[in-house]
Amino acid sequence: MVKPLIKYAVDALGNKIGALPQSFNDLRKGATIRIDNPQFLDVRTGETYVERKIRENNEFKKRYPGNPIGTVGGITGFADNIKLSPQELIDIKGHAGEEKYRMTSPQLERLKESIANEGYRKADEGGERILIHVREDGVPFITEGNHRMVEAFQSNRPFISADIRYLRGAENVDGPLNPKRIGIDFGEE
Repeated sequence: MVKPLIKYAVDALGNKIGALPQSFNDLRKGATIRIDNPQFLDVRTGETYVERKIRENNEFKKRYPGNPIGTVGGITGFADNIKLSPQELIDIKGHAGEEKYRMTSPQLERLKESIANEGYRKADEGGERILIHVREDGVPFITEGNHRMVEAFQSNRPFISADIRYLRGAENVDGPLNPKRIGIDFGEE
């Protein structure tokens, strides 16, 4: 009997950092999301929690245009320490337009130099976690860690760890990081 060949990812220093997954969703086996979405109606407005947070966010965006997310108030889903392939994230925009410069910025070069000198911190855990916010229409934005994500992509790392915050009911909307689409368990519903 022939044993299957297991491919391992290797970090910048040549250390094996884990087996490559069969599919991206294999990275998230056992991952869960915590939902905090009160279902009651507000006695004053008659709105659900999500409806009120969407209205308040729309009001905020009118006062402060140009912010693609609006406020980060109204988080209804929390998914922590989620392993994602950098390939899944490379086309996700940065919260402040970082996608325009993150592939070639001096900050990215300093990060690569730091990794070359000091190693990739927490490599077996997917590095230091990045932060992603998913808007109520299902559109995700990398709010922290754009350069770490690009470095992971350019270095062919098998995964990077992220905390995902679903805003204003986004966990129930289709999009690239919809929990069911990427294999995150809702647990006991």
